[in-house]
Amino acid sequence: MEEEEGRTLEALLEYLRISRGFDFTGYKRPSLARRVTKRLQVLNLQGFGDYLDYLEVHPEEFATLFNTMLINVSSFFRDAPAWECLRADILPKLLAAKTAGPIRVWSAGCAGGQEAYSLAIAFAELLGTEAFCQRVKIFATDVDEDALSQARQGSYSLEDLEPVPADLREKYFERAAARYVFSHELRRAIIFGRLDLIADAPISRLDLLACRNALIYFNLEAQRQILDRFHFALNEAGFLFLGRAEMLLMHANLFTPVNLKHRIFVRTPKLSLADHLTLPARGGDREAETSTSQGVRLRALAIDAVPVGQVVVDANDTIVLANELVRARFGLSASDVGRPLRDVELCYRPVELRPLIERALAERRPVGVANDERAGPDAQTRYYHVLVTPLLEEGSQPLGVAITFTDVTRYAQLRVELERSHSELETAYEELQSANEELQTTNEELQSTVEELETTNEELQSSNEEMETMNAELQSTNEEMHTTNDQLRGRTDELYRANTFLESIVASMDAGVVVLDANLAVEIWNRKAEDLWGLRADEVRGKPFLNLDIGLPVEELKTPLRECLAGSSDRHRLVLDGRNRRGKAIRCAVMCVPLAGTDKRVQGAILMMEPGD
Repeated sequence: MEEEEGRTLEALLEYLRISRGFDFTGYKRPSLARRVTKRLQVLNLQGFGDYLDYLEVHPEEFATLFNTMLINVSSFFRDAPAWECLRADILPKLLAAKTAGPIRVWSAGCAGGQEAYSLAIAFAELLGTEAFCQRVKIFATDVDEDALSQARQGSYSLEDLEPVPADLREKYFERAAARYVFSHELRRAIIFGRLDLIADAPISRLDLLACRNALIYFNLEAQRQILDRFHFALNEAGFLFLGRAEMLLMHANLFTPVNLKHRIFVRTPKLSLADHLTLPARGGDREAETSTSQGVRLRALAIDAVPVGQVVVDANDTIVLANELVRARFGLSASDVGRPLRDVELCYRPVELRPLIERALAERRPVGVANDERAGPDAQTRYYHVLVTPLLEEGSQPLGVAITFTDVTRYAQLRVELERSHSELETAYEELQSANEELQTTNEELQSTVEELETTNEELQSSNEEMETMNAELQSTNEEMHTTNDQLRGRTDELYRANTFLESIVASMDAGVVVLDANLAVEIWNRKAEDLWGLRADEVRGKPFLNLDIGLPVEELKTPLRECLAGSSDRHRLVLDGRNRRGKAIRCAVMCVPLAGTDKRVQGAILMMEPGD
């Protein structure tokens, strides 16, 4: 079951790499599995295979998954004692060693940008704002685009800036509504960008590299690759600033601790293989000619005394010398001296010597093979470093070659034991890192949960107070509406009585009464007017008076009505000839009076029409 889950998890990670370019190969599998499982629980899926199918159908899930897998936990001056050590001890040394020229800094895994801005503040405090802007360039990278987007804005809440001392907050941040924005002048010295520590090339020529609590998310092989790149990226004597969970126990040859407690290291020159292996002894030039047996004997004794196996072959491929060690371990005898090298087993075992000899003679330089394996006379496997050195005489062709066999069996055994010890130590260290990571993650999750609960409690209390206030306001508004409703009801009753009274007065008048508005439209048309002209009130109400077809020449009333509306005359009295509804000719006395409102402004006109004989 576990093997099946492991295969489906690897298939999921490969799909993420191919489809979205995120390579999680170097991340620790238990940590990745735990984070992806959170999404499975939220979506109620059964396994990683189901989740891969879900991603293919719902591409919007990628953003949520990456936010879950890439934990962006950061704060200003996180682990304050370490930052104080950096400010007080390390940065002054860096600046003293580099009094001129640009200073290049890299914040790897910058998350929301707090670490990059903390570095900017630290340098600005030591250099001053003007020198900082001229000399310092800070590169801040991460693989999470959402975190980079937040970092580029440089906008933080007061709670985010709590670790920043008040004087620095006032000096390097500008208030913008309820948030604080990092100084625009210093912000220009910081470059944010996406960079994968495993897949992408590092930023180079650095004086300081800060990568705090990011390596713990990678396995040991990925950590080794990243630290090799960090070593390449830093200048000579460049500083590496790590998080307190990262020890560099396995990479002491790359970085030397400056302050191990606060995880600050300095770059050391990387050792080559030649620094670890013992160089084999090399044969000297053979005498072109010797005339004395004593010289031959001395030469033979000297070669036998060499603590490595050595054979000398002349330009004709003839064995000239073979010391005691070669004869004992490779099956040569004294009678083999003088024979062609190709006729003895040594030419082919433990290694094919002909290509090495030809190459050494052609290039005129030593050519070797390391860690060649051969079974010894005691049936034990031994390892040799074979070196073929051309024997050159000044101004002539090579006289031959010296072949040296250095026994490095002990070194090979030590290397195997060292690798086994390293493997065991790496396993223990990885388990320790995993446990430390789980504890740290659990602590952060618990802290986040506590903060969320406190925030929720505060919001509930605030909502309760707001609801109580709203309830009181609603009760007060309700009472006011009741009072207003009662007042309106009383005024409505008064208005109804007044209208009834007015209608009774108008209806009881012997003259026809017509009330016009400011546009000369009919508003009131009493019964006498109905009887006089034969039109009912509902037929004329709202219609222009001057357009009514009645037995009265209304055009002659246009001028008096305009004057009444203009307020230039209090009243007009006219006597007009007309015909009533029965067609009888009558003389009608018409009085036009302006209709004034409560503000004494003219709002219409009143016509009183009284027929005569």
